Amino acid sequence: MSRWRCYRALWLVIGIALCTIGLTVSAGDAKAAMRMSRFPGGHDPVPNWAPSRVDQGVDGTLSAEGFRAPFEVKVLHAIAHASGWDNGGYVVVQILQGPFQGQMLYVAEGVRAVVSAGQVVKAGDRLCDRAIDPYNGVFGSVETGFADPNAPLRPLAQALRGYAGDQSVAAITAGGAMNQLIRELGGAGGMNKSGVQGDFALLPVQLRRALGL
Repeated sequence: MSRWRCYRALWLVIGIALCTIGLTVSAGDAKAAMRMSRFPGGHDPVPNWAPSRVDQGVDGTLSAEGFRAPFEVKVLHAIAHASGWDNGGYVVVQILQGPFQGQMLYVAEGVRAVVSAGQVVKAGDRLCDRAIDPYNGVFGSVETGFADPNAPLRPLAQALRGYAGDQSVAAITAGGAMNQLIRELGGAGGMNKSGVQGDFALLPVQLRRALGL
């Protein structure tokens, strides 16, 4: 093969590689745009965390970035030592914007609130720093999920029909909903290790619609 043909073949390979990279980036941009169009103003609440299992919420270990407001929210509770969580931290917020407006989220266990009840927090702003989880002793180990709108000091899972512990159908349903929201906002989701399948028909209508279920 002549030197000219070698050069032409090399440039062809380079061109194909660049096109492939461009398509990959475009696909990533498209996914990001789709996410933002579905949930405008949304923000990953658990940036760079290490997720683990899905139960009545989603368990994982926070990064140094802490727990962030996924949308503009109002802080309902910011408890340093919650008796229902083995004296771990417990923060509940109500979403103020978008299709989830009115829904409540909690983050519990290895957290220290940096906000106060009644405070309005913008999407992406820090709600909690890491603390020692009283259950397992891990720094920044948390559970996060949807809270019961009628009793926000407990997870939504516990208000769903048939709840019977954090590995029941009701629990996995509620935890799966939070897991989907985290993924939709660009975060890493946990794994359902229970062998139990959720039943999204158990969720409140607004929550199902907002998640496209």
